[in-house]
Amino acid sequence: MPNPTSPDRDRALFSLLNPLPPPPDSTPAAAHAHYASHFRRAAHSLLHHHHLHLLDRTFSFLEVEFYLRDPSNHHADPFTHGHPNQLRTGTWYFHRVGMSTGFKGGTRKGLDITTGCAERGATGGILIRAIREVGGGGQVVEGPSLVCDRILSEFGVQGLKELVEERWGGNVEIWNRDIGLWVERVNGKDDGDANEMETVEAVKIETVETPEDGDVSAKVTVSTSTLKRARADDTSTLTANDDPPSTFKRSKTTVTPSVASAPLPPLYTSPRVGLSLSNNTPTPSLRLQYVHKPYRYMQHPHLLKKGRQLLALGMLESGEEPRRVVTVTGASPGAVETWKKELQEGRRKGKELLKECIGKKVAAEAKLAAKIFGAVKWWEEEEAKGIVVDF
Repeated sequence: MPNPTSPDRDRALFSLLNPLPPPPDSTPAAAHAHYASHFRRAAHSLLHHHHLHLLDRTFSFLEVEFYLRDPSNHHADPFTHGHPNQLRTGTWYFHRVGMSTGFKGGTRKGLDITTGCAERGATGGILIRAIREVGGGGQVVEGPSLVCDRILSEFGVQGLKELVEERWGGNVEIWNRDIGLWVERVNGKDDGDANEMETVEAVKIETVETPEDGDVSAKVTVSTSTLKRARADDTSTLTANDDPPSTFKRSKTTVTPSVASAPLPPLYTSPRVGLSLSNNTPTPSLRLQYVHKPYRYMQHPHLLKKGRQLLALGMLESGEEPRRVVTVTGASPGAVETWKKELQEGRRKGKELLKECIGKKVAAEAKLAAKIFGAVKWWEEEEAKGIVVDF
């Protein structure tokens, strides 16, 4: 499956979607850090510097999730579909039923931008979870299935097969304007050119005790001992750190914006939405390793209703005060206080609780979800210490 070679292809974005593998001698932790860095940069590029065009309508990306299965390079994410169509980079992939050619329907629909590489057998995709119309009142379309429904509605077709195979003739390159659905840089801005990409990758990462508060008018510069207000013309990105798994970090760039404009909104990360431990294949430990990876990126989280608890739990786990969590997520104070208590309970009952959940269907209830979140964080810390937990 050759990668697209359109002359209109956004080469900078393509290089972010299809990163080089980590060095051959990388440890699993180093490989994860390598890919997390690329995910962060790709998310910044998509959410801040690209638009999604749907016929005559334009949308910004509000929320995306990253999936990559690259077993030969220590990143065997079991939650990645692994479909053959995900061996490519820079194409539209509407979710399929298993490994078949049939499309998922109903509320199980989803759309990825592929990020795979056939040469090394890596499959991957960036799931589009939410978009916001530019102009027209800024309508938000939230949820993978509803994003697909909006696309089908705008094209006036009944299903994905009609759209992809009949209307598009199988041409699914994300830069192809002729099919009516394409990704394009905003105002020609390319934040991923060679020089700036090097700057972004070499940024100083500073540990942050409190995540960004959602104030887009000013940015917080962090040292190990002080917090002070700084200029608002830099970009702040909140990410979850892998060591320990629960801490948040901000990536501060030294890039000077080439065009004077309003400050970019901060990006937030959380675990991906809808993943569970109900399936224990290929192994419980592998699923535990990836179930709460902070591979979900969003801007303007107050506009999003789905997955709000995951962002709140990540902030609470990092030591953030409940009132700040309420401000950023829009969750109610009562809910946040309850989640905090249940998270702590989950930590205390780590192994016992995980034994009750792994390989079993459990009710999708907020209190239990908070407990499981705490239990997984307990497991991650045990794993980081080299302690093997048997289930």
